[in-house]
Amino acid sequence: MQRTNGGGCVNNTATAGTAGSAYVGLSTQITIVYAAQLGTDGVPCTADDTPTVPGTPSVIGLTTGTASAQVFDADATPGAAIPSGLTCPAALTGAALDCTLVESSIMAGGRLNGAFSSLHALYGPPRVDSKTTFTLECL
Repeated sequence: MQRTNGGGCVNNTATAGTAGSAYVGLSTQITIVYAAQLGTDGVPCTADDTPTVPGTPSVIGLTTGTASAQVFDADATPGAAIPSGLTCPAALTGAALDCTLVESSIMAGGRLNGAFSSLHALYGPPRVDSKTTFTLECL
């Protein structure tokens, strides 16, 4: 997934799959609720909370192929990028599912990876850009 501070740009590249290859679109919405924004019940993420800005719904792709995320012009600085490192690898590669096992609802051995970027995240101030990669492994 690629994002530029001028606006979002999602780039999914499909390649020929092999048996057991998978791609799943995971619908998600993340809203940050600070302690001062909790409602009268004191429980986060309930209807009486008053977050400053609700999260934007988006779809995160999970794949047995390769997933990566990039941010261009990071933190509204032209030409700046968020480097890859130990906490966010440049790319993750999954592992195909065994179709004969999936037919029996057994996902063992499969590995789905995802990646997404966030622009002007509400973790601040200051509001910053970020990228995240993650793995869902079936044991």
